[in-house]
Amino acid sequence: MQQSLCLKGQFLISMPNMTDPRFSQSIIYLIMHNNDGAMGIVINKIFPDINFEKILAELNINSSHTAANINIHYGGPIEIERGFVLHTKNCKSISTLNRDNIEISSSIEFITDLAQGRGPKNNIFVLGHAGWGPGQLEDELSKNVWINAPYNTDIMFDEDINTKWERGLENIGVTLSKLSSIAGNA
Repeated sequence: MQQSLCLKGQFLISMPNMTDPRFSQSIIYLIMHNNDGAMGIVINKIFPDINFEKILAELNINSSHTAANINIHYGGPIEIERGFVLHTKNCKSISTLNRDNIEISSSIEFITDLAQGRGPKNNIFVLGHAGWGPGQLEDELSKNVWINAPYNTDIMFDEDINTKWERGLENIGVTLSKLSSIAGNA
């Protein structure tokens, strides 16, 4: 199968007709998209009942007072026990992966730095990720389940989780009320 569209480094924004509750009104940052499939991170959903300090305690990491303010994001349903940090390109560790617009780190050293207030200002701590097999994302795009959009740092790292989805659509000139009527959801 020849890959005709590579969306790596872009956003996927769920359409109003998304029926899967795990992805309803979500924005996903695509980390990988190639002939083998796609991998992404939901950036606008948090776990309300999991806190960073509890994760740090399980990892035996001491934290500063700023650690209490770090939300744990729901990155997707795959490998939900796996944690990592999406962040700007101003802070690296040995295990940091460069993914176009952002970097991804998961080492204990990096998480320790984050817990002690030495991490990058712009970051998202995530558990889990989303994934698609070969051709699956393309099929969903053809069925208007997702719309792709350029990466936007302001939307990515903004702490206002509740409006990211709408702002993501507005950022590409899509008015939700018009999109809803086109999708059949009034």
